[in-house]
Amino acid sequence: AVVSTQSTGVNGEDNVRIRIKQDYTELEMNPAKLSDKGTCTCHAQGQGGEDSADIQVGGEQNEVTITPKVTELTCKQGDALRCRIEFDVTTTIGNPGARDVKFWTLKDGQLAEVSSSSKDGNTFYRSFGKWKNPSRSGQ
Repeated sequence: AVVSTQSTGVNGEDNVRIRIKQDYTELEMNPAKLSDKGTCTCHAQGQGGEDSADIQVGGEQNEVTITPKVTELTCKQGDALRCRIEFDVTTTIGNPGARDVKFWTLKDGQLAEVSSSSKDGNTFYRSFGKWKNPSRSGQ
């Protein structure tokens, strides 16, 4: 069978793939984008016949809310206590993981050095400060 797709609203760029299996065909959108919303038509033709079907691709905008646990934090160089920056992150769709939330440092007015966060429930955090274990601090 020959399978082709024509779409209205599905952008068909890098995130859309059609996988042809032995018994079926899959339409994959990864990552799905709000711009993919619309109608997708699948048309199959083979020996002795052909058929078409429309698929409605839906979606809604995800809303992300980031709330700092504290609005001001003072960390002292050489202090034995580690400094921990924490934010609560909530979304209307899905559950973000630690790799989805990044922490950036600000150096000379420019964003630099992105690092992944750690996660505890809906709280994402990054600890800064002096390592006491020489193998972790590189000493």
